[in-house]
Amino acid sequence: LGRPLPRRRLPRRDFGANRLLSPHRLSVMLATSLLCGAFMLPRPPQPHVSTRAPPLCMKVVDLFPDAPTVGGIQVVPKPSSFPDALDAPTVAKAATITPFPDVADVIFAPTGGSDLVAALFVGTALLLGPDFLLAPAGLVSSRGIRPGYALEGVVGELATPDAQWLRDRRGGAGG
Repeated sequence: LGRPLPRRRLPRRDFGANRLLSPHRLSVMLATSLLCGAFMLPRPPQPHVSTRAPPLCMKVVDLFPDAPTVGGIQVVPKPSSFPDALDAPTVAKAATITPFPDVADVIFAPTGGSDLVAALFVGTALLLGPDFLLAPAGLVSSRGIRPGYALEGVVGELATPDAQWLRDRRGGAGG
């Protein structure tokens, strides 16, 4: 850690007269100096041209000077003074602060069509369980987390305890 790094030796370049003053190198140097010198020459004076923009002015231009006609009938708008017709209120009312609603009012509020659709989706998601969300990530066991599957078995036991599909399910088939 405390040792200095070894130094590399760079290859030696040949800076002899043959290499430095070759005809090709001289022509490139001459062309470069001429091009650079041409850009460095002072430019001849230009006549004074004003670069200032003309002063700004605002004109109202009527794009449709004649009233339009529809079916041979001339359509003329009612005269109005639109910006002047807007009045600001003279008195502003104080804001009324509404109290928080009662929890029972929220829970037992009347249901609408959108509430029933949302309840249908939430109920289906709860019935299927989180398997449909967790299975793609591989986080579900072979038995799964399926409340709907268990509920189906419970209802089947109560309704028809000797049904064939229940015996198959108890034996491990169809699960």
